[in-house]
This record gives sequence, C-alpha cells and structure tokens, in this order.
Amino acid sequence: MRVVAVLPDAPGLYAELVVPAELLPPASIRATGTVFVVPRTDAAATRESLRRTLAGTESRILDSGDWIDATAAQTRESNNFGLIILLGPAGLYAAIAMVNATLIGAAQRRRQRDLIQLLGASPDQVRRAGIWQAALVCGTGLLLGQCHLT
Repeated sequence: MRVVAVLPDAPGLYAELVVPAELLPPASIRATGTVFVVPRTDAAATRESLRRTLAGTESRILDSGDWIDATAAQTRESNNFGLIILLGPAGLYAAIAMVNATLIGAAQRRRQRDLIQLLGASPDQVRRAGIWQAALVCGTGLLLGQCHLT
C-alpha cells in the first residue's frame, strides 16, 4: 500500500486513514462512517461523481467547512446538554443554600426587628426591609459570580 496524502491540518484528531479509491469496497457494502475525499482535479466533478455513485443511499456529501460546522454544532449541543445535567442540581443546591442562609440571617436579627418596630416601623415596612436586604445580597452575589466567570 502506498501513501497517497498527508494531512497536516489536525494530526491525531481523528483516526481515519487516507487511501486510494480503488482500495475501498463498493459504496453499497461499505460500513457506515465518515469518508474524506480529496479530489485530484475538479471538486465539482468529483462531487457530481460521488452523487451519482451514492444515489439511493443515506449518504451525505459535505464540503470540509460544512462538515466542520456540523461536527462543531453537534459537539456544542452535547456539551450544552452535559452542562445542564451537571449545573442543574448544583443550581438547585445553591438556591436551597441561599434560602437557608436568608432564613438563618432573618432569625438572628430579632433584636434589630424589634428595635425598628419600637422606632415606629409597621410590620409591613419591616418585612419589606428584609426582602430588600435579601434581594440586594443575592444580587451582589450573582453579580460577583458573573464577574468571576467572565
């Protein structure tokens, strides 16, 4: 067997081999998978020849850029799904921890609430002050977390 091409673009990224077309079995009995074709002359003529040869099969003929885009989109979709699986429970646990910390903090501020009520604040005003404090603390935490990620 002789070497017909050396591809410098991504050595070791994929394990496919470049072989002469006459060494490949006919398309009708070939195992499914990805086959890279390097045209010897006119790319349009090679594409048309492949269309005729692969007619009636489920094969797709893609340019290198289209194949790279499709592969990147599929990889991105898989990565996004993995992130949802990993970060979903983490977000739930973080929300539980935030509610827990807020409730503990509110329970420990009894003297402060009593003092505010003695100064003339209504129970509704005390409740709104607690909600504002919790919202500002959560917002600051989210902002700092976002700044840290970027």
